[in-house]
Amino acid sequence: MLIIENLLLRALHWFNSKIHLRFSRSRPANENRIWRPGSTLVRVLGALPFLFLLAVDAHANAVYIAQNATGAANGSSAAAALPVSYFNSAGNWTSRAPSGTQIGPGSIVHLVGTISTSLTVQGSGAAGNSITILFEPNAVMSAPNWNGAVITCNRNFIVIDGGSNGVITATNQNTTSQLGSNGISCNTVNTVEIRNLTISNIYNKTTQADLAGSAGVGINFLYGSNLSAHDNIISNAGAGIFYTYSITPASSNIQLYRNTISGCNWGIGSGSGGGNAVVDNFQIYNNDITMPGTIWDDPPDNNHHNGMYIWAAQPGSKVTNLQIYNNYVHGDAGAHSTAFIYVSANETGSIAIGLEGVLIYNNLIVATTAGASNGGIFPSCDGFSVYNNTIVCTTSAQGGLAMREYTGNTPGTSGSIQNNILYNWQTTILTTGGVTNLTSSNNLANTNPNFVNGTSNFHLNASSPAINAGVNLFSKFTTDKDGNARPSSGPWSIGAYVFGGSSTPTPTPVPTPVPTPIPTPTPITNPSPTPAPSTFTVGETALLPITDGGNGNLMVAQSAILLKTGTLQSLSFYVNQAAGALRLGLYDASGPGSGPGNKKAEINVISPVLGWNTVNVITPVTLTAGSYWLAYLPSSSRLHFLLSVSSGHLAYYAFPFGVMPAKFSASPASGIGHWSFFATFK
Repeated sequence: MLIIENLLLRALHWFNSKIHLRFSRSRPANENRIWRPGSTLVRVLGALPFLFLLAVDAHANAVYIAQNATGAANGSSAAAALPVSYFNSAGNWTSRAPSGTQIGPGSIVHLVGTISTSLTVQGSGAAGNSITILFEPNAVMSAPNWNGAVITCNRNFIVIDGGSNGVITATNQNTTSQLGSNGISCNTVNTVEIRNLTISNIYNKTTQADLAGSAGVGINFLYGSNLSAHDNIISNAGAGIFYTYSITPASSNIQLYRNTISGCNWGIGSGSGGGNAVVDNFQIYNNDITMPGTIWDDPPDNNHHNGMYIWAAQPGSKVTNLQIYNNYVHGDAGAHSTAFIYVSANETGSIAIGLEGVLIYNNLIVATTAGASNGGIFPSCDGFSVYNNTIVCTTSAQGGLAMREYTGNTPGTSGSIQNNILYNWQTTILTTGGVTNLTSSNNLANTNPNFVNGTSNFHLNASSPAINAGVNLFSKFTTDKDGNARPSSGPWSIGAYVFGGSSTPTPTPVPTPVPTPIPTPTPITNPSPTPAPSTFTVGETALLPITDGGNGNLMVAQSAILLKTGTLQSLSFYVNQAAGALRLGLYDASGPGSGPGNKKAEINVISPVLGWNTVNVITPVTLTAGSYWLAYLPSSSRLHFLLSVSSGHLAYYAFPFGVMPAKFSASPASGIGHWSFFATFK
C-alpha cells in the first residue's frame, strides 16, 4: 500500500522504519491464539524436524530455486534448480492446484545455496493449503545491500521457514555505507507465518554519531491479520520485529513468540497506522530480547530504545486483548532508553486511552546497568494490569527505576500492579498522571528475594519472602514463566516463578556485543549536504526511517517553518530509488486552513539520482518568517524516498506531471507526516 493512496491507513514501516517518536522524560507524550497457517508445509530447502512430514497436501509440489540455474534446470532438485528469476516471474505462479513447476497453493519452494537477489512472492496460497518457502540446509540469502527488502511477501497464506539453519543477511548495510533495508517485508497480508530464520546485519550501527536513518526491520508486517513470527534469531537492525495495524482491513490475531533478538534499537515494536486503527488479540510471549546498550544512543536522542514498544498513538486507535508475558528482556539499556517494556496509549481528554485491558505478566527483566529512564515496565495507558513480573538490577549500586505508570490527568483512570518482585532499585514504582483507582499491592519492593542466584537464576530459594506472599490471580492466568501451574486457590508466590516448579535456569545476561567493524569501509556516496556557514535550512535534513513510493503524478507538500527572513537558494530531496523525473517547489501558507497556497519558487525538472538531490531554484526569492510548504511532484511511482509519519503535516492531490501549478489545490487530502526534504536559505 502506498502512503498517498491511503495515508491514514498506513502504519509506520519503521526503520524502513525507525520512527522518530518523542516523549517527555517526566511526563510521557503519548505518541503518540493465532492459528498456524494450517497448511501443507511449503518447504524452503532444509532438513526439518520430522513433524514436517505430517499432513502434506495431495497437491503439494516441490520447486527448487537457486541464484542461477543448475544442471537440467527443471526445478526437481537442488542439482537441477531453477533460477531466482523464475520465482520472481508472476507467470510461473498459479492460484489453482499447481502442476509441474508451477508455484501455487500447497507448493514447497526450496531455496538452495547462496542467493543474492531479492525475492518477491508473486501469488497466494489458500486456506488450509499455504505456500511454503523453505530454506534448505546452509541456504543463505546474502548481498552487500538489498533494495527495499530481502523477501517481499504481499500475498496471503504463506509460510517462510528457515528450516535447520536458513540465514538472511547483508554485508554492507551499516554506519559506514548508510544503506539499509528490511529483512522480510509483508504488506496487507492474511495468514502469514515466519519461522526458524536467522536474520542478521540488516543495519549494523557502529557509532553513536550515526542517526541510523536507513536502519530497517528484521521482520516487518505492515497491516494484516492471522500473522505470526516465531523461533527466529534476529540481530543488528533498527527493530527486530515490527507490526503496524490499520483500520481496513480489520487487524486481528497476531502472535510474536520464542524469538531471540539483540543489537536492535527496538526488539519488538507495534504501532497504529492512523486514526481509528484497531487490532484485536495480540500476544507477545516467550521472547529473549537483549537491550542494545550504548551503541544505539545518538546525540539528538532520536532512538529512545525499548525492548518492546507497543502504542496506540493516533486518536481512536486501539489495541484490544493485548498480552505480554513470559518474556526475558535483559542487558544494558544505554542512556537513551524509555523502558524494557513500554506500552503507550493516545491521550484524549487527558486520559491515555487505547490500550485498556493490557495484561503484562510473568516477564523477567534484568538490567545489567542502571536500567531505562522510565523503568523496566512502563504502562502509559488507562486500565492496565501488571502482575507477577520479576524486575531486577544486577549492578552493585542500585538501578534507577523499576516501574513507572501513567494513565492521564483525569479522575477515573485505573491500573493494577500486583505480585511483582522489584529488587535493587532507587525507586520501585513511580506513579504519575493522576491515577485515582490504582491497585498496588503484594509487591516485594527492595527486599532481598533470595534468588537461587542473584545474577543468573531468578527462581526462588526455599527461604524467599516472596513465597506465598502474593494475591491469587488465577482468573487472569494460570501458569508461571516456566509453564508450571499456579494454584487455583490460596496465595501465590510473588514474581515470575512459582517456588518448587521444574525450571531451566535463566541464561546469564551478557553485555551487548560490539558489532564487528567492517574491514574495508565503503565511502558514503550521498552524505547529507552541509550548508555553508552563511546559510540555514528549513525542513528535514535527516534521513527518515520509512521508504515511501507510489506517488507518481501527485502534488505533495509538507509544512515547514521559516524562523527568520531569508533568500531561498535551493531545494534538497532525498531519493533511495531513482526513476522518472522530479520537480520541487515551495508554496506559501495562504491556502484554506493555512494550507499550501501560492507558489513562491520552483526548480527546473530533474532526473533524480540516488541520495540528496540539491538543485537551485529558478529564481531566488526573499521570504519573511512564517509558515510555508515544501512541495514535490514525481512523474513515476517507482521513485522512492524517505518518510516519517510521526510528525509534520502534509497535503496532496492528483496532478499530471509538468510545471507545478501557480496555486495549490484548495481541497487537498491531508495527513500527518513528512519526507527527507529541505530548503536552503541565506
